[in-house]
Amino acid sequence: MKKLVTLFIIFFCLTVHAQNCWSDIRVKTPYYFITYNELLEQPTSALYYVNSRDCGIKRDGLVFYTNDSIHTSDDDDYEYNVWDKGHLIPAANFKCSEEGMKASFSYLNCALQHQDLNRKTWMYLETLERKIADTADFVSVHIRIEFSENSKKLPTGATVPDFFVKEIYIGQKLYGIWRFPNVKPVSSDPNYYRVQ
Repeated sequence: MKKLVTLFIIFFCLTVHAQNCWSDIRVKTPYYFITYNELLEQPTSALYYVNSRDCGIKRDGLVFYTNDSIHTSDDDDYEYNVWDKGHLIPAANFKCSEEGMKASFSYLNCALQHQDLNRKTWMYLETLERKIADTADFVSVHIRIEFSENSKKLPTGATVPDFFVKEIYIGQKLYGIWRFPNVKPVSSDPNYYRVQ
């Protein structure tokens, strides 16, 4: 519980300066924290504790679902284009929790992410954070999603993010920051995009 409180405090402090704060909704679940923007139909930030344990819980059969009280993107935004339903908090983080695995498939946890970024470079960084968590006591990740005046708005209503920024912390110490343009990556190595 102490770790969850610490995580919430870090999340609150980091999202104070989030873009479009006036329209952002903070969502706290037992598994992660998300800031969601209904106008963009996209999350703007996320925070979670990394769990590298594998108890065999599978994602088979799970599909993304909308939220009753928050206007999110939906299936239509991801059809017939290059945008994947990119998990911010990876489903692999919940291989020991059926409830957590299901919660990871909320559209609150889903961003329009270029398919090649999602399936390669971004995924490789998620693998790295779980490797770090294998030996470190407390690993947390903060993700910021950047938009601009020139961000593409889809005919279906959702706005495509310009950049994804991921910060990995071991305890309270920053391990590294990566900034990915939301396009087909020029490298599958996450360190190509490391900025700190």
